[in-house]
Amino acid sequence: MKMIVLRADGGGEKGFGHIVRCCRLAAKLEGRGVECVFLSAGDESAIRYIEEHGFDVRRTDGANVLEDLLSISPDLVINDVRDTDADYIGGLKAAGIPVVNFDDCGGGRELADVVFDGNVLPEDNKDDGRLYLGPDYIVLDPVFESYHRRKKEVAERARKIMIMMGGTDPLELTSKVFDALGPVAGQYHISVVAGFGNQRVSKEIKAREGEGVTVLYGVDCLAGPMYEADLGITSGGVCMFEMAAVGTATVALAQAPHEVINAKLLEDRGIVVSVGMG
Repeated sequence: MKMIVLRADGGGEKGFGHIVRCCRLAAKLEGRGVECVFLSAGDESAIRYIEEHGFDVRRTDGANVLEDLLSISPDLVINDVRDTDADYIGGLKAAGIPVVNFDDCGGGRELADVVFDGNVLPEDNKDDGRLYLGPDYIVLDPVFESYHRRKKEVAERARKIMIMMGGTDPLELTSKVFDALGPVAGQYHISVVAGFGNQRVSKEIKAREGEGVTVLYGVDCLAGPMYEADLGITSGGVCMFEMAAVGTATVALAQAPHEVINAKLLEDRGIVVSVGMG
């Protein structure tokens, strides 16, 4: 049996997008008879998420990643850690290990066998057969496909709002958005998503829970609630693309500089409204 190592970190400021994407990808690969092993320097919440999804995860301190990978002897390495350096990717290639990278704009990008980057448009880079660019290559839960095929009736006036700021919400935008809605919150039903890496919600949200406010704690797939919402207020990561997939109008607040790029990409196509950094 072939073995693939998925190198991904998560938790804290890194969010959960890389971990979630790799778990979805690993599930598909294992369904095709491939053994998948994770190598992660993520925090405890990230490690727990991987293990709860049934995958073997090895820890790394981040300083000896190449040595740790070579000791596993994989048939392929998938890196979902954003920018890689040339020495790291070159070391894998020198060992005869094929490399696939996600969202990599570092020095290792040119050495990888294949690069997937949903944040870069195809016309922004020459096509040399290694690059798979644009939103077509965003990895979503297969459940979203069925909702994407449905014809969604768009409400003239929003009644149901979903606030979703990713797995860790490092800038604590959930509370900021909820507080901003305060004067008109009673006019809407508001769903607040507490992600796997940060399930704390403010006392203001807690006080309203059950009175027009629903808190969704650590729900793995939110395709249904997203589809039912009239308006999504999200960060600029994977959840923004998920909202787009189900056809829900979305306002995006970035948690990191690369999310500003993501949101602008979709805003230019009339898919979301971007307000820049949260």
